[in-house]
Amino acid sequence: MGIIDFAQEGEFAIKEHDFNPEAPLSPLYINLRNLPIAISHQIGLAMAQIPEDGLKPEWCVGIPDAGIPLAISYATVTGIDYGLALQKGITTDGKRKIEPYTRHPSYFKGKVRIIDDVMSQGHSKIEAVNALRSIGFEPTDLTILIDREQGGKAYVERELNILVRSVFTLTQLLDYYLRTGQVTQEQYVSVMQYLDT
Repeated sequence: MGIIDFAQEGEFAIKEHDFNPEAPLSPLYINLRNLPIAISHQIGLAMAQIPEDGLKPEWCVGIPDAGIPLAISYATVTGIDYGLALQKGITTDGKRKIEPYTRHPSYFKGKVRIIDDVMSQGHSKIEAVNALRSIGFEPTDLTILIDREQGGKAYVERELNILVRSVFTLTQLLDYYLRTGQVTQEQYVSVMQYLDT
């Protein structure tokens, strides 16, 4: 599987389906887990190019799993301290959730930038922001690599009053992939139709 994988038979369930099982399945899956260190470093550099707009975080944290290596790379590139403050958990009905890391040090507080790979509807991002606030952090923003343009950015900004910054939108990536022959016209159209639903 590459970074972007298109469905051959069937389609992909994403985090939204934990909350809305009737939502249309995704025709593509973006896989940014287990990246080579050099690619994570390039992502950190790209994230560091997003204008700060007066934000001054003291820390950065990653949303597990994919966000953690990206946050470490971002910290290496920018000099902003990295800390482990979030972990994966399971709800009583067996669904995944993001919760505070149980062993984070007491001095690890203050303004924090949250790093992750992809934004869809924003459910895990809201869990992350609320988890960090519950242990005394003040999230300054969410910095993500790819905005899937499925309403998550507006939802998180409206519900939590927190800025969402992204390196790319899914449309920007697909436009590039279509121009360079890395996706077919049929794949491109199927994703654009999916994003319009």
